[in-house]
Amino acid sequence: DDSDNSEADLILAKKKKSINSIIKLNSNISLSSILSRNSKKQHPTYQNIIKEINEKHYEKAESLCKEFLNFFPKSYSLRCILGYIYRCLKNYEQAHFYLKEAINLKPKEPIAYLICGEIFFWQSNYYEAINNLWKSRDYKAKINNLYIIIGNSLLLFEEYHYTTTLYNYNIALKNDPNNYLCLKNSAYCCEKYGKYSEALKVLDKLLNTNKDDSLILCYYGEILCNMEQYKAINLKPKEPIAYLICGEIFFWQSNYEEAINNLEKSIDYKVKINNLYIILGNSYLFNDCYFDACDNYNFALKNDSDNYLCLKNSAYNYAKYDFYNNALVMLDKLLNINMNDSLILCFYGEILCNMKQYSKAISYFTKANIIDPENTHNLNKRAIAYYTLQDYNKVLLDLDKVIQLDPLNNLAYYLKCLIYYTKKDIDNAIMVFKKCKELLDLNDILAKTQLFHLEYLLNKNNSTELNNILTKINQISNIKDSELLLFVRCKVYIELKMYQEAMLDLNLLCDKNNYNYSSYILYIYLLREYTDFWLYLNVNNNIDLSELGIVNGFSKHMYEKSQVYFISNLVNLNSELHQHQENDINSLSEKIISSKDKELYLNLPMLYFKRYTGIIWKINVKEILNKDCFIKFIIKSTNSEQYKNSELKHYEHVLKYEDVLKLEGLGWIEYQLPKIVEEYYVQPLIEINGSINMQMDYVRYGYNKEEITYIPNIEPQVYLISNLVNLNDKLYQFQDDDTNRNRTSVLKYLNFQLSNMELLKDVNTSFWTSDLRHRKYLGRVFIGTPVLDV
Repeated sequence: DDSDNSEADLILAKKKKSINSIIKLNSNISLSSILSRNSKKQHPTYQNIIKEINEKHYEKAESLCKEFLNFFPKSYSLRCILGYIYRCLKNYEQAHFYLKEAINLKPKEPIAYLICGEIFFWQSNYYEAINNLWKSRDYKAKINNLYIIIGNSLLLFEEYHYTTTLYNYNIALKNDPNNYLCLKNSAYCCEKYGKYSEALKVLDKLLNTNKDDSLILCYYGEILCNMEQYKAINLKPKEPIAYLICGEIFFWQSNYEEAINNLEKSIDYKVKINNLYIILGNSYLFNDCYFDACDNYNFALKNDSDNYLCLKNSAYNYAKYDFYNNALVMLDKLLNINMNDSLILCFYGEILCNMKQYSKAISYFTKANIIDPENTHNLNKRAIAYYTLQDYNKVLLDLDKVIQLDPLNNLAYYLKCLIYYTKKDIDNAIMVFKKCKELLDLNDILAKTQLFHLEYLLNKNNSTELNNILTKINQISNIKDSELLLFVRCKVYIELKMYQEAMLDLNLLCDKNNYNYSSYILYIYLLREYTDFWLYLNVNNNIDLSELGIVNGFSKHMYEKSQVYFISNLVNLNSELHQHQENDINSLSEKIISSKDKELYLNLPMLYFKRYTGIIWKINVKEILNKDCFIKFIIKSTNSEQYKNSELKHYEHVLKYEDVLKLEGLGWIEYQLPKIVEEYYVQPLIEINGSINMQMDYVRYGYNKEEITYIPNIEPQVYLISNLVNLNDKLYQFQDDDTNRNRTSVLKYLNFQLSNMELLKDVNTSFWTSDLRHRKYLGRVFIGTPVLDV
């Protein structure tokens, strides 16, 4: 019942808090440990610096320390203190800068390595943390916490055997045998690697210190359960219950492979518990096995069609893998059960946004807002939808509400700056930009990308500032891992006419999106205006494609790199088509071919596609004038460059009136033919009955997960902005109603494995919140894992 659920949530919340403390609270170094070697320095300014740090006035300490450094430019200790100050300010780039200088001055002193190692630990770069901390140890650092941080880094890095981790914890415990947090770490390390007896010995020491610690008692019991379950399996290897409980425990330990193995065995041995299929579905979901997750959710729903949690899980599974129509079917069932669930309404709106149905999405965001007017995430999402539709006044109204509810909401300020820029209100854009810069966490790659994007927009005509932006971007390591940051840099290169560098970045973006054309198209939309750049790309390309009607650099690049053939190229092969050509800003080539209420038969040239795949047309069925209509798609194909027409494979796909009616008024869409073409040479043809007013932009190879993919009529700049703010879903966090109603994302509310403490980064967090009024069992796992009742 609900009271049991609340009690379980409370226990699990406490456990999460405890686990977080195990890994983090004792992974700090103190100021006194750094300054122990500097006690002889009695200069008044130096003492003031220490005083300001102790009082946590870090900005003032920073200023004093920099001034003092001018008098002692070769000071190792002052650089270490500056590194420590920036570490406290979470400005890790500056911290590393001064610590690197300190190491260069005195490469065999331990303190700079120690602070560097701790910072790398907080950045989750455990490999570098271990390297620096080991150097600090080798150079005789005398700080007990050093061994605890090394142990924690080894524990999280997971490439070292547990004995190496325990060795460091044991050194710390030798110096401080009652260190409570170190004992907890040590117990967890033993339990993680299945050394249950050793774990219990460590927990005994903790209970000797505090016999009333309920979390330790609970943890003790869990370990005993683990030990008993293995014994139970050995006694009766064909009984399902022990496998079932084992599977659930492995799930909580994020060991999804073992969870799946045990749960599947439980099914094989005829367990009769419907919740098992939900847990198994969740295990497959976290193990990135979409179809297996889907099968198990469907089986559970077959037995209990109104299972609210299973419907949520199933909807999330479909949405994660872009099967949006299926996700909406699940959400419709949820709304039939509870039409006032604001979280479901918000998630419904987000899926519609992903489907490019922004007007319809706004209606769902609005319903959610009526039910829960203080949900800032929902307001931000509605603002983005309004922005996409260029309704800027409504965007500002929603963003002002967000800022009123949450004055530190950096996403709202980011969007507000973009609105002012779009409206050409540069003064207000600069003012909001400064506020946004204060709020963004510059240690986060997404925040840096957003900041550089704003700086680029506000300074795109200032070459000096663009060079400064470029310098800052190039200082970021692993920039290749961030598509959007790569694209911002590519734009800066183009503005500075550094075309060779821009081409390299564009090639990287193309390679990263080799199987995801819809993402790559975002970047092309934003670069198509740079005609000089496209000319540069083809300077050394002597391949003549005029026989295909391709005569400009942009069309050539799109065909060769992205396998996109613009229908407007046909005008260069058949001058009679000029009467059918129209300008369209929402076309990728900005020119389209329209049937203009006439019968039209387009015979495209033979195209070379690099691998067998589907054929996709970008079309816009504006109006059906008569029921006596059809659209016929024809494909002729071969694997031979030299061919006879009689040797070509032939395929037809006809859309009759009822089919075309479904496309009317949708605007620009990509329509995927239900045929995989296995040949490399493909000649697409299309025949349009004269009763249809229809436009065509391009035909391409590729694969979409849906037959119809919506493409909104929006300005190109909006594409990039949508991607920048949608990425925020992966990191955007909410807080409970108890803390000013900013809800905490619960991708996994409880994750009992320290090595997976970060929130999952590949999912949309908006739906799964810890709103205590709307959730049931959400404390178990973000998508809702039921408590087993065996």
